[in-house]
Amino acid sequence: MFRIFKRHTRKILETLKLLFYFLLYFLEGFVAFIALCFAFAYLCLLFPISTNYKQEGELTEIFVKSNGVHCDLVIPISHEFNWKEWIGIDHYGYDSEGYLSIGWGDKGFYVDTPEWKDLKFSTAFRALFLNTETLMHLTLIDKPEVGAKCKSLYIDAHQYKILIETIKNRFVKDNDGNPMILEGKGYSEKDNFYKAHGSYSLFMTCNVWTNNVLRKIKIKTVYWAPFEGWVLRYL
Repeated sequence: MFRIFKRHTRKILETLKLLFYFLLYFLEGFVAFIALCFAFAYLCLLFPISTNYKQEGELTEIFVKSNGVHCDLVIPISHEFNWKEWIGIDHYGYDSEGYLSIGWGDKGFYVDTPEWKDLKFSTAFRALFLNTETLMHLTLIDKPEVGAKCKSLYIDAHQYKILIETIKNRFVKDNDGNPMILEGKGYSEKDNFYKAHGSYSLFMTCNVWTNNVLRKIKIKTVYWAPFEGWVLRYL
């Protein structure tokens, strides 16, 4: 009996030892992976993507605005395209003749985490590593004030057209081509959420999306911008 007990104990200890080494190697690999991501991010910051695009004709002012965590694109609400009609202005309890702040991001972050104190580890883990559902976040605002966290840009008609189409293409649309709103999910009477295409992940965050849009319209920026400071750096 003692021999049998000793043999089973040895197997259990060997199994626990293997599990310990597995967890240790996994942790080391995870830390190394995160370190490489940060190293790549800083490398991107040092070597921005320049553009030789030559603007022509009348220019339109747009903005890139940060809340300290992520960046939104801010565009005129009625210039060249009637956003009021397309997004369904009746869903808002606030009417602004000014600007529309537009962001893309993880559904869990947006809907379940109105404030940072509401953030759960499970929400962050799913968002960063499990390719979660995404939403567009639209907020009616007045003209933003330019400063450290809000940059002004001027783009021509060709750039503006690409900007509008790129943003619109991110929305999931119904059979009539209208964006699909999430009823009653906005934080206030000034904003709403809409279903969006794409999956959120460590490599495709809200800031990466904003940065990619800017790069698409030939604005000098970085290759990969996981943090809001990266998006604003060269604007």
